[in-house]
Amino acid sequence: MMLALTLPVTKLITMAAVSLSALFGPPRIQVTEVTPGHTAPAGAVLLVEGHHHQESATLTITGRAEGMKNGQRITLPLKLDPAGGGRFAVMRQWTVGTPWVLVLAAGQGEDGAHGVAEALVKIDASGKLVGIEYPAAGWIGTSNTPKRTSTDAINSVLLTLASKR
Repeated sequence: MMLALTLPVTKLITMAAVSLSALFGPPRIQVTEVTPGHTAPAGAVLLVEGHHHQESATLTITGRAEGMKNGQRITLPLKLDPAGGGRFAVMRQWTVGTPWVLVLAAGQGEDGAHGVAEALVKIDASGKLVGIEYPAAGWIGTSNTPKRTSTDAINSVLLTLASKR
């Protein structure tokens, strides 16, 4: 009889934890292209800022560049430089001549275990920023696993950018 009571209680606790996560929500991320007149560190092409309930100190901001080189997919980690006020500057660290997708993320907890928000920055082959997308943040199903942009989704964006050459 004890086992019969324990299982429903465990399910209720799990459901409550998932509901609270959804209630409070994942972090948010904002990416801004640096244009003339912006206050940004010299050489910055993007500014990245993460938020979660008005706090940015508890977030980890990361970035990577996804592209193609000699017909092979490559991933380059991006160095993000503190730019003050919880913002980070991104300098150009990818080559011109091929499209890139920059995946910038604001994660809460170790490796984003408590939530992740991502931005996909589309760079065409000429090096021009052609768009910024914010995939829906949240959780995978009813799990406690944060949603991240899939490799297939990134490949699709790269193919679309490559077809517009």
